[in-house]
Amino acid sequence: MKKRFYIFLIITLPLIGMISCKSNKSNVSSPAVNQTSASDGYTSLTSAIENIPTDWNTLQVPVSLSTDKPTSFKASARAYMTRDSSIYLSFTLLGMEMAALQITNDSIFAVDKMHRRYVSEDIRTLTTNYPVSVSTLQNLFMGQIFLPGVNKLNSCHASEFKTVVSGDKGMSISPKSQFKPFELIFDFDNDSRLIKCDVKSPNSDISVCYNDYTSALGGYLPQTDNIQFDTKKIDISATLKWNWNKVRVNNPSDSKKININPSYTKVTAAQLLNSFN
Repeated sequence: MKKRFYIFLIITLPLIGMISCKSNKSNVSSPAVNQTSASDGYTSLTSAIENIPTDWNTLQVPVSLSTDKPTSFKASARAYMTRDSSIYLSFTLLGMEMAALQITNDSIFAVDKMHRRYVSEDIRTLTTNYPVSVSTLQNLFMGQIFLPGVNKLNSCHASEFKTVVSGDKGMSISPKSQFKPFELIFDFDNDSRLIKCDVKSPNSDISVCYNDYTSALGGYLPQTDNIQFDTKKIDISATLKWNWNKVRVNNPSDSKKININPSYTKVTAAQLLNSFN
């Protein structure tokens, strides 16, 4: 259980860093790209934004995690989300919660109940004061387009992206204004469904590929997220599988919050992750 929980932290923290971009926003638009059928691209992009599921305020859904790198294992968890506010991941053993991870708009909490310790970090310590949005991370997990720093996209935001349309290959889009030194790119199929999100930088590449879409929450959601995170120090290959057929929505009890036992020892995220080695 400890091993599974720590590796989930290793996977999650880079994703938080990805949406924060840990840098200053460029005032200069990213380099121009060749565009074809711009009006069709704009229509498809608007459709992708309008198809972001909105029929929920809270949800609970089973999720499984498997990794190939840096080690191979499988684990099951349950995700609780409060829209635009919180993500709570619960790891259980024999019906008892043994570990939990919670991400809010200003903090990250992790509890290792087996070893009676916890992490409580200001989100800004991981994002160099860039305002991370839980909404953005929820959209990332749920295979939906996002714009860093914007909680709720609407069709008006389509003008903030540039589009590249390539026939039967669908389209690729990216924000017109990027966050140096990162480049954010979304790939869509011809049904305006996100199939890949890439974040490229000189020191790391993160990609999330989406598969097995199903109808849920008033839209379409991927049942499989394949995550690849490559840096000079570590390579992570992981798969998240969401069981949207068993999702429960708008139940007040699914608005979860970590309660820290006062007898637990506080450690830093680095100490918690280092204990995995």
